Amino acid sequence: MCGYTGVYSLGGRIDNKENIKRKILNSEIYIENRGPDERGFYENEKSILLHRRLKVISLDHGKQPLVNGSSTLVYNGEIYNYRELGEKYNLDTEKSDSNLLFQLLQKKGISITKELDGMFSFVFISNEGIFLSRDIAGEKPLYYSIVGDLLYFSSSLSALNSILDKELNKTVVVFSMMYGILNMGKDTIYDGIKSLEPSTWLKFTKNGSKQENYFRVWRDKKYYSYSFEDAKTRFEEILKSAVKKRLISNRPLGGFLSGGVDSSAITFFANEFKEDYTTYSISIGSDISLENYHADLLSKSIGSNHIATEYRDLSLNSLLENLVESKKLPLSTPNETAIDILSKKAKEFLTVVLSGEGADELLYGYNYISRGGFDYIRYRYKQYLKNRASFGKSLIRLYGKLEFIDEQDIFQFYFRRVGYDLLLNILSPEYNLKEISEEIREYFDTLFARYKEFSVYERWQSIIFEINLRSLLERLDFNTMNNSLEARAPFVDRDLIDFSTNIPISYKLKFRSEKNCFCDKNALEFSQENDTTKYILRSILKRRIPKEILERPKHSFPVPYQELNSEKNINNLLKKLRRSNQSILNYRGVERCLQYLKNDSSGFTTWIVKNYLDFEGIIL
Repeated sequence: MCGYTGVYSLGGRIDNKENIKRKILNSEIYIENRGPDERGFYENEKSILLHRRLKVISLDHGKQPLVNGSSTLVYNGEIYNYRELGEKYNLDTEKSDSNLLFQLLQKKGISITKELDGMFSFVFISNEGIFLSRDIAGEKPLYYSIVGDLLYFSSSLSALNSILDKELNKTVVVFSMMYGILNMGKDTIYDGIKSLEPSTWLKFTKNGSKQENYFRVWRDKKYYSYSFEDAKTRFEEILKSAVKKRLISNRPLGGFLSGGVDSSAITFFANEFKEDYTTYSISIGSDISLENYHADLLSKSIGSNHIATEYRDLSLNSLLENLVESKKLPLSTPNETAIDILSKKAKEFLTVVLSGEGADELLYGYNYISRGGFDYIRYRYKQYLKNRASFGKSLIRLYGKLEFIDEQDIFQFYFRRVGYDLLLNILSPEYNLKEISEEIREYFDTLFARYKEFSVYERWQSIIFEINLRSLLERLDFNTMNNSLEARAPFVDRDLIDFSTNIPISYKLKFRSEKNCFCDKNALEFSQENDTTKYILRSILKRRIPKEILERPKHSFPVPYQELNSEKNINNLLKKLRRSNQSILNYRGVERCLQYLKNDSSGFTTWIVKNYLDFEGIIL
């Protein structure tokens, strides 16, 4: 696993080359944790490339950038099928996956991307031009920006911005506050810096630029006609294969185990293939029992090795501030601190971990969001409901209103974590919230139009997959790689994605009782009582893992950020905001909100303020 930063001239020679080279070398501090084992640098008249490597496979080979005549490559990731591809195309597989990828790109060109099974981002330069590509789910990041005739690129958004010093993108700042996602499509929080979208390649040649989706997740529907039992058998085969191929490593390998269904499934199968497979869990704060209890329960049940660590006296304020300082970005959620701490602990023993990201997005794990589309269907055809009066009351209980513009109106309610009114109070007058909200709505309009031919359930789940999974994987990537730890996510395996998106919804999200299908409850109430999420996965694990884990309700990692609402902490936040040269937050509005929220047990609004105050304090 690696990190890289570079620049390529889309025209002639690079002008002012020494100054640009100095900036790229100075940006190395942002990627050195991604690759502490080896450093590589290459330059010619048209390009400057810097690479850092974390050795995982082929420890004695794989130093980058790779150079052969006019061709060069910087690459980050793991190609799990590189030996099979080498045999198919009669190429040398003895060195490393990076060497094999370099050979493939020189022989087959960018079209080879659709055959790669793994997690990756890379930049390949040849006589033809420059090519950028990224894996199908977005496990490995790739950012780029065009300034004049120069194309800058990096594995790290902060590294790239340290070179370019871009202004904040106000729309994405607001979007990140609302939804906890730091990209809005390809736009990032920095104006003019783009994120290459997953399952995409982008090329620049003398004929111009071209971008293509080489794997259209959710959009190229096949609809496999499996019975449920046959689908269950096939799903298990693919999941076991996904886990097995991710156990290949020449460095110590283990896993994260929360005690939920997803990480338990990975642990169960990994333990079948690897006798010394060891998992790690942590608990933070005074209520420490929940995470470690279920993780211990699973490990004892299947006889695996497990290390649980309790942190009772950590300062959440310090954890949040230190992580924002390290990331040079806002956090997407306060429980990023948990991933960071868990990664630090695992790094004491491991170099590679398996993690459970992706199951919820594939298998309708966010049932309360998916069922929001069910509310829209019943709202649209409410005249046919026998119990429409009581259904109307249930809508008011949840949404506070009876009228909706369209299904996007309901979707945003479920997906949004911060409302318009709060942002109107705490944002600086520089942020035209009405105009920005219209831009965000246009972005969602594009997403809904992209999947307009789908059923409402598939449409909503496709959008969740596209925007939420990408955010989760970027969060996992940063917090593991920042601790020089490689994370692999079996649930976003190429074959598993293809299979899971083409089997019936009822195999994934199951009604417990079909007769309740048109009850008078809103989606949230209905889903809590009547849904079995990730049904196919739970069916596979039945009688294999403890029932207590199998039936455990979904919940996020418990981080005790209620402590942020102490009077002392709120007063300190307000003092810091008053002294700062803030452009994001409005002091008077924040003061009103925080004083009002002193007795709010959740602490979430206080965290939002702190998150963006800490962020802007770093970048100013």
